[in-house]
Amino acid sequence: MKHYDVIVIGSGIGGLAAAAILTQRGKKVLLLEKNKLYGGRLSSYQRDGFVVDVGVHVISTTNKGPLAKALAMAGIENDLEFTSVRPVSSFQGKRFLFPKDLKNYIPEEDYQAVLRFVEDCRTCPEEASNKYDEMSVRDLLRQYTQNKFADACVGRVASIYFCSPIWACSAGEFIRCFRREAEARASGYPQGGCGAITRKFL
Repeated sequence: MKHYDVIVIGSGIGGLAAAAILTQRGKKVLLLEKNKLYGGRLSSYQRDGFVVDVGVHVISTTNKGPLAKALAMAGIENDLEFTSVRPVSSFQGKRFLFPKDLKNYIPEEDYQAVLRFVEDCRTCPEEASNKYDEMSVRDLLRQYTQNKFADACVGRVASIYFCSPIWACSAGEFIRCFRREAEARASGYPQGGCGAITRKFL
């Protein structure tokens, strides 16, 4: 029977990063994955000349965030290139930017409430955000506005961060992600698809 120092179950970005970092530190690691594709939500494949991403479509801090730090800790050259993007929403065939263009879709009072919500999330200190960990993003937003269109737009941002609905996402973690993204101003799409990140770790 082979001996391993560590067994990592699952090759999502967390499992891949952990396995690569532990390997860099001299550990004998076994990485187990039940699916045909490695990478979890960072999987991608080619079909008819197109790259199809399985889950993640945008990396909010690209090379200015934890991805770059994890690659460095694993001793992996970070030559990933990103195309700068800003997520765009659409409604009834018209595209709009959040939160700026919400003013065209909701009453002024609700629009101002969303702006306060966004600003409070952006400026909330790390230690203060912890008190919202057990609250959902929807419950936090409802302290500002009950507008359903605003709820859908904030929910879209939450789903980008967590791949979960607005009522299931931690408001505290949402605040931390939102603040980091606002500070980095580096949202991007990796050239070659999100699977390019998985391939780097593999």
